[in-house]
Formats: sequence, structure tokens, C-alpha cells
Amino acid sequence: MGQPHELDSYQLLDALSAGKLNDGLPNGNAGADTPPPASEGPRRRQTYPEFFGFREKPFDLTPNPDYLYLPHRHKEMLAALLMGLEEGKGFLKLTGEPGTGKTTLCRSFLKNLKGHYRFACINIPAVDGIELLQSLNQQFGLPAESTRKKELIHDLSRFLLAEHRAGRRTAVLIDEAQNLDAAVWEEIRLLSNLETETEKLIQFILIGQPALDRCLNKNEWRPVRQRIALQRTWTAFNRDETRGYIHYRLQHAGGKGKVLIDGRAFDCIYRTSQGVPRMINALMDRALTIAHRERIKKISAKLIRQAADDLGGLELAPSFLQKCFKALLGLILLALVGATGLFFAVRDQVDWQPAWGIDLDPVIQHNLFSPRPAGKLVTAPPQPATLQPAASLPVRTSSGAYRIVHPGHLHGYFSTLTGEESEAYAQRWLLKTWGAAPDTIAALKEIGWQTLQTEHALHTLSLNANLERLTMLNHPALITLDLGGTTGRHRVTYLGRIGNVGLFGSKDLLQIPLGLIDPVWDRKAELLWKNFEGLPETMRRNDEGETVLWLQRQLHTLGFFDGLEAPLYGPQTEQAVKRFQQAHRLETTGRLDPETQLLLYNQLTTYPTPRLAKGE
Repeated sequence: MGQPHELDSYQLLDALSAGKLNDGLPNGNAGADTPPPASEGPRRRQTYPEFFGFREKPFDLTPNPDYLYLPHRHKEMLAALLMGLEEGKGFLKLTGEPGTGKTTLCRSFLKNLKGHYRFACINIPAVDGIELLQSLNQQFGLPAESTRKKELIHDLSRFLLAEHRAGRRTAVLIDEAQNLDAAVWEEIRLLSNLETETEKLIQFILIGQPALDRCLNKNEWRPVRQRIALQRTWTAFNRDETRGYIHYRLQHAGGKGKVLIDGRAFDCIYRTSQGVPRMINALMDRALTIAHRERIKKISAKLIRQAADDLGGLELAPSFLQKCFKALLGLILLALVGATGLFFAVRDQVDWQPAWGIDLDPVIQHNLFSPRPAGKLVTAPPQPATLQPAASLPVRTSSGAYRIVHPGHLHGYFSTLTGEESEAYAQRWLLKTWGAAPDTIAALKEIGWQTLQTEHALHTLSLNANLERLTMLNHPALITLDLGGTTGRHRVTYLGRIGNVGLFGSKDLLQIPLGLIDPVWDRKAELLWKNFEGLPETMRRNDEGETVLWLQRQLHTLGFFDGLEAPLYGPQTEQAVKRFQQAHRLETTGRLDPETQLLLYNQLTTYPTPRLAKGE
């Protein structure tokens, strides 16, 4: 047999998504479409895969890498991990709730990533450092019987050096990493110190549940947390992704067009499973079994509710009358509670003063909306401005009130707007958070969004983010809601949150439960920011000049730099930037990139940047 074809990260990603890498592999279920030979014995009972014409069960609960489904945002997360692996970054971390498909991803990842990689996979957590070393040595084909740590590490180190000289990378994937003991974490930390003068000899990929983050936040595991160079959160599917996942598995099992699922059934599956693949599989497998028993090939909402009832422990979708009663009762309670509790919370936490009709201090006007030559350092105004951008967040609507969007009304609200109209409203809100004057906002339609930013020395930072990341950056952001169907895609400005209610700018100032936003947000965000000091786009080691001195002073003010000031971006400055990035959960590169600059300005009180409204 020839050597496996080597794939780069992007080819691997495309192949994983398309399910092409396993073509031609022997399949234990091959030939399921072929009828069994006739026999004289009792007639064999037909199974549901045979009834529907499947080659195999499409929703088997056992993780199967052949059925890996990657929506767009999951592809981007996986691509980031693959890139981190290729770049030789220290620790890579992927967390997600149970049942979201992490193990399936790992199996497909290890099955198909060949060539210049050597992998070991730890599925059952070791009880101590010796057991971890024995497991690693065994998987790499090294002597593993010894109980002496020195001997095990000696053999492993020689192997790692040999692999490095041969041009191969070595990585260890640890599944369910939240269950590791402190002694094992310490051994992992020591192994991560094995390196040459230029790069690490071994990388670690940590896969775990959200409890992994809580473990790494403990003081005793801080050295491991500081070594994490890239982290991503693997989330459950939204409504559209749930539909795509079901269609993908049915088609992959050979059942294209052989099973009919009505729209209400899809809605019921999503409501019951919350987009968790494991629960989707359990529901669909049971529903297909019931459909086979009743000799029907259409999956209805009623059948899904019956499947959920059989499984037990799942919240069933309410009946039509129950929906009406609960909706009416919910609206009454929400109106009463929201009009009182939210009013006092917002009143105490948010300044509702409108941005227009107030004269900006000339110095702040200059700082916000005047271009500045690159590299020129400008001292912050000595006197506080009469209006900081943060004080204009959020801004009143024309009626001076906010509008609450209740569950079930999200599509209805945005159905009255076109995508272009919602984008224009969202851009206006983002300008308002920067204290823009009415004439500046009025000029948006005439001169365009990009031209307006250029004229006022503003920049757009585009990134993939979740709500936690946006909260950490503490900046208003443009986000896109994909409402599907005839409603389409709409832009809104995220202005902050009061507990579990988000504040959003559109045609009105909206209060929307974050639970309604999460399934329809595509996890992309655009932040508007200003490079007050005209810093280079990216600052890195060996850069020189006054801008480096400025950076060291600001990091010292924030408690991250304690060395001697010098106009050279040396190791101490780089480490200070890394500590700042680590503290704010940014990618720990040691480079002052635009995202790090944005957050640095935001943390320094001398710079007038808009901030999110917050409350409990």
C-alpha cells in the first residue's frame, strides 16, 4: 500500500466537510441495499434503514467521522486550529458543551491528517504523570514499561528530536481535558518546555467541556493557561444549521428524497434538542424507528414529540393552545416586569442623554473626527470633555423610548425593513456612539460608509466573535442576523446588555433577549475604532522609536510592564504585550495588532472611546 497523500490544512478542511476522504474505504454496512437471499426459515423482520432505503443508520449515536458536518462558522474555527498547528503554536484549546460533536471532530481530524504529523491521542485521562508518559511512549512505539520518569522522558525526548530532524511535527490531542488531575497538568507543562532554539518539539491540543476553562482559571494551573496560544468555543447548531445537519446525514446515508420532514418538525427538533448534535441524532433515530413501525415516510412534529416522550428527559414542544396561553401570559408578565425591573436597571446603569443637540468640546471633536499623521504622538486632552463617546451610549430613539422585542416577534419586526435600510440604521447608531454630530450622520447616505470613515480617520476591525469576546473588547459592534426565509439578513448595532437582555440599535433602540439573538447571529462582528496615536498597523519585536516608548508607558500604567523604558520593542515589551493579551483573552502573539490596539485604547481612560452599556 502506498503512502497516504499529504494534505495542507485548507485541503483537509474542504475534504472533511465534503466527506470525500473516506471514499473507497471498506464499509461494514456496504451492500445494505442488496436484498437478503431467500431462505426457508422464518421471515426476517425488516429494519428501518431497509424500509427507507438507507445504506446504514443515518443518526447512529456512535461518533462517526464519516458524518462530520461543518457549517461555515465551524469551518472557520477548525481552520484556525489547523493553522495554529501548522504554525507550531504552543497549546491549542477547543471547548464545547457535551454532545456538540467534539469527539467526532477529533476522530475525523486524526483519521485524515497524515504526512508530516505524528499524533498521540489521550482519550482516558491519566491518573498521574508516569501514566501519561507511559501512554505517550506506547502510542509513539517507544518503550513504555518503565515506572521511572527519567527513563520515560529520555526515550520520549530522543524520539521528538528525531522527528524534528526528519521534518515532522509531533502533537498530543487530549480529549475530556477537564478531567485531568493537577499532577498530570504539571507533567504536560514540563513536556511543553521541550524545544529547540527556534520552535517547540511537541504541541498539545486540549479538547474539553466548559469546565476546562474553570480548571485553567485556578492559580495552580496558571502556567498552563499562559501557554495557550489559540482557543475556540465549539457551539451547538442554530436553527438553519440543524436543518442542514439533518439533510446532510440523510443524504450521506443514501436517503436523499426518501424521507419527508415538514417545517414544523424541523422547528420541533431544534426546540427540543437546542441544536446539540447528540440530541438531534437521538430524536431522529427514534422518530425514524416509529415511522418504520407505523409504515409512514413523512416525519411530522407530532412524531418528533412522540420520539421526545419515548426518550424522556427532554422538554417537549407545547401544543398550539398551550403556545397561545403561554404567549399571552408571557406578554402580560413581560410587560409588567419589564416596565418596572428593566426601567430601574437601565436607569441606574445607562446614560440616556441624546448625542445630538450637544456641542462637543473642540479638542474631543478634533480627536474623534480629524485625520492624524502616522507616527505623530498626540497628548490626551488635560481637561475632561463635556461629552465622552461612552456617554452617548445608548442614544434615545426619536420618541425617546426603547422598544422591547418579545419572543416570536423578531422576524415580524425586521420584516418591515429591507436589508439596506437595516444596515443604514445600524451604521448611524455606530456613529452616534462616537458622539457624531447630526450633519455627519446625515452625510452618511451621500458620501458612503467607507468614505466617511476615511475622512474622520476611523477604522473597521472585522472579526469572528461570540458574545463573551465582544463583552471583553467592550466596544459597540455591527453584527448580522440571518433570519432566513423572506425576512433575510439584517444588520444591527450591539450596544450592550442588561442581564440576559441585549441592547441593539436599528430603526428603534431595541431590547431583545439574547437567547433570540444567539441562533440567528453568524458570529461575525465589525467594530469601529480610532488609532489616536497614529501607531503602525502592527508593532512587533525589534521595532524602534517613540511609539515603543509610548507603548511601554501605557502598559506600565495598566500593570503589565515593569522593565526599563527604551525605544526598542525587545523581549520585555513583547512579554508585557503577551500578558496584556492573555489577561483579555486575545490571541497571545506578543504583537500589537489592531485588535490589541483597540482594546489598549479602551482600557486607557485618557482616550475617549465608546463602551458597552452593562447591567445585572
